[in-house]
Amino acid sequence: MNTLFRTLACVALVGGAVMADPVFYVDAEYDLDAPIVTTPTSLFYRSNGAPMTITGSGPVKTNVNGVGVVGGEFDKQIDDRFGPEFIEFNFEKEAIIESLKLNWYDGNDEFDLFVDGNLIFSGHAPGPVIDVTAFASEADRTGLVFRLATPGFDPLGANNNFGPTRANFQAQPNPEPGTMLMVAGIAGLAVWRRRRRKAAA
Repeated sequence: MNTLFRTLACVALVGGAVMADPVFYVDAEYDLDAPIVTTPTSLFYRSNGAPMTITGSGPVKTNVNGVGVVGGEFDKQIDDRFGPEFIEFNFEKEAIIESLKLNWYDGNDEFDLFVDGNLIFSGHAPGPVIDVTAFASEADRTGLVFRLATPGFDPLGANNNFGPTRANFQAQPNPEPGTMLMVAGIAGLAVWRRRRRKAAA
């Protein structure tokens, strides 16, 4: 009984270590027109083992033209025709935003970028590829929720409208639950075999 108890304790410890949060980052480039799972209110992605979910100020849609909020003037864009719209990039573990690529972006469109509720940029960029590293420190770019929004309300038409098609982050990978259980099981089996060999010796 004591041997069985010790074996189970070892399996639990090894399994806990395997399932602990990783402390390293990977390059995660998300092709936003190709979600893995689509629902009326969210889009789910995974890149290099790092999961990410997009939600918005309303139902979200995507195609080759970019991610957008249903409503306003353009369903597959973020626009300010009937009030400001936004989408949010949501992570389970802290990530670092690197860049965004925006479709329909003409250089005069203004946008706000928030990280965990903190505004890190407001204005317009010179081109459709937004290098976030150029205007915010790594500390300011690190968080769990990244909001891309139009800055205001334009009753005469969508003066600010764009649809992100690609997003680059430094993100922490999160193994699939099945993978974690398999690794924990293999580790537990190895402990059991060592105990059995010692008992037979």
